[in-house]
This record gives sequence, C-alpha cells and structure tokens, in this order.
Amino acid sequence: MLYPLYSNQSSSLVTLSGSDVKELCVKMSLNGMGFRAIERVTGISHNTILNWVRVAETHIDEENYEIPEIAQIDELQTFVGSKKTIWVWTVVNTKLPGILKFVIGDRSLLTFTTLWQMIQGWACFLYIAQDRTLRTYNGEDEMTKKTKNASPL
Repeated sequence: MLYPLYSNQSSSLVTLSGSDVKELCVKMSLNGMGFRAIERVTGISHNTILNWVRVAETHIDEENYEIPEIAQIDELQTFVGSKKTIWVWTVVNTKLPGILKFVIGDRSLLTFTTLWQMIQGWACFLYIAQDRTLRTYNGEDEMTKKTKNASPL
C-alpha cells in the first residue's frame, strides 16, 4: 500500500511504501512525537502506529549502542483509545543522538523497573530521571534531588 505524505522540502505530495511509512512513524515516535500527532500528520491510526512501535522494540539489536557515562531517563505520555494513558519510557545518551532503550506501559513502578533492569548493569556514572538524579557509588544506588546548580559529583 502507498501512503501520500507532504514533503518538508517542497509543498508537493510524496508517496511512501508501507515499510517506509512504518519506519518514518517509528522514528517520529522515538523523536518525541505523540501517537495522535503522528496520526494527524500521516492519516494512519494511532493504534496502528503504537503496534508498529511495539514490534520495532522487539527488533532492536541489544548491542547497537555505546554505554554512556551519563544516561538520561525520560517519559512521553500519550492517550490511546478512550483516554487510556500510555507512557513511553526512554533512555538516551546525553552526548549522542538516538534512543538506547525504551519500554511502553503505564506510569507505574513496575514499568520503570522493567526499564531499570535493562540498564542498571551499564554502571553509568550518573542516571538522570526528571527532577531526580540516581547516582551509583560502588554498586549502591542513591536517589538525590537534582537542583539547578547540582554537580554530577
């Protein structure tokens, strides 16, 4: 199936094949666009896009990244169906582009723990999550409040 999409470089319409559209939608999601925003741009159902992202997650090569010194953990919120909240938790290297790991679920400790189990073995110097900083010292984790002038040491 071919999908018509507008090109940013010109005001003309471009046509992409199904696999190209899937790849584009997954990239848009991983770069911070919500599923409904992608639906508005592409005209493809947000449920279909969510399913594509979940399938793409299973195909991520486990060894395609460099373990960062500082890992930033972030979350994206979207609504699926009848305002059912879905969260996409991501881990990025603050010095390089791209997402290293992600999980899709609710905003619960269980979903975060799933992501944490994937990355805790990295032994990063510093993990940053929203307004909290998780520091690792000799294998012991310590959660501290991050302030504007906080130093990583």
